[in-house]
Amino acid sequence: INFEQQNKTHEMLSNDTTITTSTKDAEQQHGNQDSHVERPLSEKVHKFAFIVHPLTMAFLHKHPLLKGTKILPDSFVERSVSRLPPRVLSKIVGGYSAKTGQRVEGLLMTMFSTPRVMVGSKPEKSYKKIVQATKIAEKWGAKVFGLGAFTSVVGDAGVTVAQQSPIPVTTGNTLTVVTALETVEKALEKLGRRLTKAMVIGATGSIGSACARMMAQEGIPVVLVAPKLEKLKSLKDIIEKESPTAQVEFDTSPDTHAPYCN
Repeated sequence: INFEQQNKTHEMLSNDTTITTSTKDAEQQHGNQDSHVERPLSEKVHKFAFIVHPLTMAFLHKHPLLKGTKILPDSFVERSVSRLPPRVLSKIVGGYSAKTGQRVEGLLMTMFSTPRVMVGSKPEKSYKKIVQATKIAEKWGAKVFGLGAFTSVVGDAGVTVAQQSPIPVTTGNTLTVVTALETVEKALEKLGRRLTKAMVIGATGSIGSACARMMAQEGIPVVLVAPKLEKLKSLKDIIEKESPTAQVEFDTSPDTHAPYCN
């Protein structure tokens, strides 16, 4: 994504920050790669929203509304602010695709719960806050809502939120899968080797299972490793149904198969 210079002043959202980045800034950061627009900018703007949350109390203390809370016990503050409704942090403007000219704008949002609070509370409390945020994003015009950090794994990892949200919900897992597989491919390429057999540890998780399924579709033999045999058998069945010629093995330990995987 490139960013064009914005000459007009943008409205502040919720008394916080609007982020704009100029083409000059982007060129300095990325070595002037794709600094020109190959096609005219589209009139229509695609809008998205993304939610994050404070990782620790240090993040909460930095928020302008919570500066005075440092004198209070952290446990009290952490629990109290988690009850606050989701809030808009900033608006991201000026983005566009150099290849298509498609303009993009984003809304960055936050809920005030730390991972410790989310883990220690019923997931329904987190679902409620996230769904509130999706409704705010929809009113703003967002067509897709991204779950960031712990919001993508709390409870059922976004399933309930997706069912209750007025707009489509996604996580960062897809990007993680693609970048993981590309990194493995490039690493082997630098070593002068090709991927002949792969072991996926944590194969029954959302990211691990997607990696295994994609490699199996490419005809790469895979070994699935995870703690529970029932889940491994279920995943093996899914892969063989999707890719009938796939070579799939599974085990609860990597030791036996590791010497044969590269």
